Amino acid sequence: MHLLLVVVIMMQALLAKEVPKICHYEGKDYKPGEKFLYKYFEMECQQRPNGISVVITACLTKFYQR
Repeated sequence: MHLLLVVVIMMQALLAKEVPKICHYEGKDYKPGEKFLYKYFEMECQQRPNGISVVITACLTKFYQR
């Protein structure tokens, strides 16, 4: 019975853990879906099931385009 109680408490702690809702990139904050420029790249803040991340969506120079 005590083991079951410990497992339930641990699961509640894991589920209560919040994932970030803002991308922090180069000292600035961006909301999910927000696009921004960084050097030669267009970046986007994306919400994913396991958290939030910054993804390169476009390269803005002809040299890097395929």
